[in-house]
Amino acid sequence: MPLKVEALQIFHNLSKNEIEKSLHCSLSKVLTFPKGSYIFQQDESPTHLYLVLSGTVLIEQFSTNGRIMYAEYLHEGSCFGEVDLLLDKQYYEFSAQAKTEVSVLAVTRHFFAGACPNNCVHHGQVIFNMLYLFDEAAQRNT
Repeated sequence: MPLKVEALQIFHNLSKNEIEKSLHCSLSKVLTFPKGSYIFQQDESPTHLYLVLSGTVLIEQFSTNGRIMYAEYLHEGSCFGEVDLLLDKQYYEFSAQAKTEVSVLAVTRHFFAGACPNNCVHHGQVIFNMLYLFDEAAQRNT
């Protein structure tokens, strides 16, 4: 059974109503990828961060000669693409491939670009939770 959006760390300490408002404000959407397809490739421009709702994602980083330099499997609840997106990198530094059928919550850059025009309290909580995930990713990559 897929992980529910409400169970994701990014929505920690938010009510169901606040989560729904956050999903609306962030222009988030749930996407499904078939086994073997790419969610994004290393040379693409970062547009979203992704949170795994179900399935397994393979994160791979390739050298300039096409050799795999890094590989990691991610499962339900994992976040990826956040470092490249939030550090405003020109390209993703890795590729993300669906190793099984994968369902992800895709959150646009728009949500993290600045203050919510409606001054929503839940927006600040989501950004705080994202900082926590960003810290986890930074520690994982050191």
